[in-house]
Amino acid sequence: MMRRILNKKLSNDGCTVGHTQRVIEISLSLGKEIGLSPDELEDLYWGAMLHDIGKIAVNPEILNKPGALTLEEYRHIMTHSILSLNIAKNMVNERVLEIISHHHDYYDGRGLNQTIAGEEIPLGARILALADAFDAMTSDRPYRAAMSDEKAFVEIRRCRGTQFDPGVASAFLKMHLLPRPALQYAMADLKENGR
Repeated sequence: MMRRILNKKLSNDGCTVGHTQRVIEISLSLGKEIGLSPDELEDLYWGAMLHDIGKIAVNPEILNKPGALTLEEYRHIMTHSILSLNIAKNMVNERVLEIISHHHDYYDGRGLNQTIAGEEIPLGARILALADAFDAMTSDRPYRAAMSDEKAFVEIRRCRGTQFDPGVASAFLKMHLLPRPALQYAMADLKENGR
């Protein structure tokens, strides 16, 4: 049954092809870097696997729109978090449901319809938020071309403490320490600030 639901999701949203697998890989790598337990990694796996499953109920014309979204269209797409929660509620435990429910929450509490912030957001959701955003930034979408990894690293650095948990963002940037100018700049700033 799970495979049928996922296949339906993939057929509705051209952007989702490969996205879920990449988000799982990024999330688990980051979770291991942070030191999650095997049980926490299992919950993170299922949260990443099912985080966008609600997109099967989102209007595909809006989901695959080639231009910029209106605020109303954006809000419609963002209903996928609640829809994902409703679809997954009989398949997974409460910890996974919390990850799915809060994967678009901003660390500073300024996300759409957000009710919690900071450390109140489950760690798995904070990890998934960064993994999801990184893959979204570095993948082609109907409305824009993918940005380079380097630009995405700069964006993650810029959004540490606002959109992203600063510790999660720092761990992610440290994982990707490669001889790239943008990442070297981000890492130099991390060292300056003692992170």
